[in-house]
Amino acid sequence: MRFRELAIANGVADLAYTISAIALAATTDLGGQAIVLGNILQSTIATLLVVWFTGFGWLRRTPWRWSRVREIVSFGVPLGFAQIFDFATRFWDNLAFGAYFGPKVVGFYNMAYNLADIPAVQVGEQITGVLLPAMNGLDLEARKAAVIRSTGLMALVVFPLAVGLGAVAPTLIRCLLDDAWQGVAPLLVVLSVLSVARPMGWSVGTYLASLSRTRTIMLLDLFKLVVLFGGIAALSPLGPVWTAAAVGIAFGGQSLVKIGLVVYTDGLPAWPLASAVLRPLAACVAMAAAVLGARYGAAALGVTAPWASLAIEIAVGVLTYVATAFVVAGPIVRDFLQLLRRALKRG
Repeated sequence: MRFRELAIANGVADLAYTISAIALAATTDLGGQAIVLGNILQSTIATLLVVWFTGFGWLRRTPWRWSRVREIVSFGVPLGFAQIFDFATRFWDNLAFGAYFGPKVVGFYNMAYNLADIPAVQVGEQITGVLLPAMNGLDLEARKAAVIRSTGLMALVVFPLAVGLGAVAPTLIRCLLDDAWQGVAPLLVVLSVLSVARPMGWSVGTYLASLSRTRTIMLLDLFKLVVLFGGIAALSPLGPVWTAAAVGIAFGGQSLVKIGLVVYTDGLPAWPLASAVLRPLAACVAMAAAVLGARYGAAALGVTAPWASLAIEIAVGVLTYVATAFVVAGPIVRDFLQLLRRALKRG
């Protein structure tokens, strides 16, 4: 539960990776090996800082108990397979895209995927990392309530980042990349669904883990993997942009199955859980429409500079989302602001 120290360790290690990898790539002939060395440095620093914060109490000798070993194995082995399936979902799709569309499209797809993944990884996964240890201290009914509340808060924060990224994608890519990389933009628009679909099921996944239902988590990740590659194969004749939709279908399908499962088996209230997702999503729809309107309006007024257009789109999108969220997702917004005030006061 010492999240501050964990955040410091991860943050310092990530910063060290970025600086070292870029510096080595720019000043040496290591090429791609600079990334390998950066990863080694990142892991080393993170490990040293965690040990520094926690001390060496974990080296204390503990009596061997087979019952404890069986408990760990029963919990951990399905999670291990789930991680393998999740890794395959995240990286093997590049092989499929390469087989169907060639290396150039793989480059576009991988760049778009990494950009689309930022809201989910940098925001959503950090929230999820706190949920599991927090849920373990709650009774069953309190865990159910925590699923609904955390889903709404995560949707409120992550959804606008994902939808906003997709909405400004054409302008953003014009600003960041040269003409050779403009093929990233349409893929980024489609793949931004990824950061909407993934967080919908994360709170439910944490809830299942807190109840040691790791075999269910494993089967759900296998389901996601099968749907992804089935979708890629089925949509490939339509071209790479349509094929990229298989990612959103796979993650979204898994999230919906997760939600349906806990509603059916555990009696989680269906409408409050759906409302926690739909209310922020409605505000995102209004935001996306406003961003598109701002883009066409700026063009009509003769604004041609990509950075100026991007600034206008972002400003309009932020204002629209904030205003709409207060109207359609007021209780979630107020809950979020209250938590933010408490955090700032503690800080």
